[in-house]
Parts: sequence; structure tokens; C-alpha cells
Amino acid sequence: MANQQLTASGLASGVYTLSSSGNISSLATSNDSSFISRPGVGGLAFGPGGAFRTDLYLTDVVNGTILTISPQGSVEIFASGLDAPNDLAFDGTDSLYVAESGKNRVLRITGSGVADQELAEKFA
Repeated sequence: MANQQLTASGLASGVYTLSSSGNISSLATSNDSSFISRPGVGGLAFGPGGAFRTDLYLTDVVNGTILTISPQGSVEIFASGLDAPNDLAFDGTDSLYVAESGKNRVLRITGSGVADQELAEKFA
């Protein structure tokens, strides 16, 4: 994925790469067997390493999950049971934070995919 830009499309149900020459190709789409029924792709963030590896993380708003995509395009569910996770980010200490818009809060997610702390509640 070096020298490429990534974009997620909820409407097109996938994650796509854009090369410096303008070529678009799919990294993972709803046509992939591991990426079926993912119409609500939201935020994207690369894992910083450590427990989170260097995979691409993305939110699946509709299905309430956080997915990982390996550099080879393999898709796995990292965390589930969330209420409309809309965006995510890593901080400088390799913690993952997710905006759970269905419950109007921000959660910290551990390296094992478990929410261990609610950081902001009822933001609007």
C-alpha cells in the first residue's frame, strides 16, 4: 500500500486504493467472501504496531463492528457489539478510540478488541 491513497466508500461497500498514476483498485469489497454485507464502511486508521499490528482498521457502522484489513486484503472482525461505530483513531500510546455514534460516546478499545473505558459520554 506504499505510495497509494486509501478511501472507504459506504455506497460502494469497500475500501479502494488510488495510485499516484490515478489507477483505482479494490483492497476489499462486498464482493469478497470475508467482506459480505458491509454497506456502512466508515472511518479508517492504520494500526501503529504492537498489539494492533500494522493492519488497516475501519468501522462498519451498520453492522456495529471494527474490521481489520491486512496488507494482503484479508478482512477480519476485530471488535463487535458496537452501536454505530462511526470513526476511529489511535493515540501516541497505541490506544484505539472509537466514536460510537449510536450511544453518543467515545470508547477506548484494547488490543484484544474489548472496550475497556468510556471516555466521553453523551456528546452532541
